[in-house]
Amino acid sequence: MEFAITERAKVELDIFDVNGKKVATLLDELLYPGEYEAGWNGSGLPAGVYLYQLSVNGFTVTRRGVLTK
Repeated sequence: MEFAITERAKVELDIFDVNGKKVATLLDELLYPGEYEAGWNGSGLPAGVYLYQLSVNGFTVTRRGVLTK
């Protein structure tokens, strides 16, 4: 997943299964302006649909992704 921020911000990136259970936290830190890329290794989890949620200074976006094996 790629994203960009324009100001210093607290960034959180979490992965959830379709039941709403958090299965991974990829980021939970203060980042500086710039472009970022976060990868996720879903080994140990079944293939299927997952939701990723990006929160930047309280603004949240949720998208759907598919883990294939």
